[in-house]
Amino acid sequence: MITAETLPQCLYNLNDMGICTIDIDGVLKTGCITQADITTDVSLELTDDILTALNNNVGNYRRFKWQHYDGKGITFTKDIIGRGKEEIKFYNKRKELSATAQNRRFLDLLANREQVENYFSDKTRIEISLNTQSQIRNSLQIDNTYIPTFFAAGANPILAQFDRIFNNSTIDSSIDMDNYDTWAMSKILELYNGNLQLIEQDVRRLYKFRSGVNSRMAKFEQLKQMQQTPQRNIIQEVRKLLC
Repeated sequence: MITAETLPQCLYNLNDMGICTIDIDGVLKTGCITQADITTDVSLELTDDILTALNNNVGNYRRFKWQHYDGKGITFTKDIIGRGKEEIKFYNKRKELSATAQNRRFLDLLANREQVENYFSDKTRIEISLNTQSQIRNSLQIDNTYIPTFFAAGANPILAQFDRIFNNSTIDSSIDMDNYDTWAMSKILELYNGNLQLIEQDVRRLYKFRSGVNSRMAKFEQLKQMQQTPQRNIIQEVRKLLC
């Protein structure tokens, strides 16, 4: 992981390779960050319950898509026209370290390999990718992307991204649970395994106007939230690890 403390050594190592000569002081003072992966490691095991809670509590299910991350975790992504994408990854860093031949060769070079592997044994890495300088400035709340400014930023972009993606709103409990309409929606949620995107695809065929679809889907979202209090508690616990 590259930090303000490790970056100078990385540059010294490049110079030692003899391929080129880098003005290390100049780079550290005037170099700019153009892309960045921001990460944090938290004490968390990615269990099926946690993965299910993350899947079921995406706030804007129409925009954020999820996919498996190389068999080691999960990624939530929203494409932004002209601005790359917004995403957050949750993955088992310990598994990733030994997933490829290149990573295994790297581990073989380490004098403290066991210590490194033990550190990640009970950790989940949470990562966001900032693909443009505009994203970097906005996410870190800084005026420029010079290296000193970048590493001095005090914002918590991973927490901000988490809050944008996952539903932390207060549950509206005004829905009447004791009527046929709610019972029918509960059965539909069960049939579709809570997948609101698939439900909406079929609901669209039943309404002439978009307003009818939106009204019905709002009820599905509300009911799903009420049914998922334990999962929402999991979301809150994960969020606390990022604060």
